[in-house]
Amino acid sequence: VSARTVEALQNLQITSICFMQTCEH
Repeated sequence: VSARTVEALQNLQITSICFMQTCEH
């Protein structure tokens, strides 16, 4: 797994958590 893929997955994970907690960007 490439570093860019890992970074993208982490960004999606953070976005999902943020969305579930209804935090504002």
